[in-house]
Amino acid sequence: MRIAQTICNYDFSDLKAGYPLRGSRVPHCLYIYPAMYEKLIAFQFPGEEIIERTCSPKEYREYWTKEQELRFRGWQIGCYDKEHLEAELSVLTHHLEKIIELACRRDRKDI
Repeated sequence: MRIAQTICNYDFSDLKAGYPLRGSRVPHCLYIYPAMYEKLIAFQFPGEEIIERTCSPKEYREYWTKEQELRFRGWQIGCYDKEHLEAELSVLTHHLEKIIELACRRDRKDI
């Protein structure tokens, strides 16, 4: 299924905001992920503080550590900032298709 069809016909009620692993929070960064989707994918939107590194070194390390923790647990992360979202739709579509293709499958007990 092409991503454009998925976006047009997708029920967004499954999308959750926040860091996907319990008990954690990441400063200056928004995560959105489908909680019941068959694959482990998350969309990350770092704030200007992260992109420009104006946050404290401790906050940046925490951001980086939490991102790595997701990756080590099999999550495929799409990181987007303003330039990515303003890019040509075909580039963004190709990127989203690759993220979904490469993502690990969720354990059936988690769905």
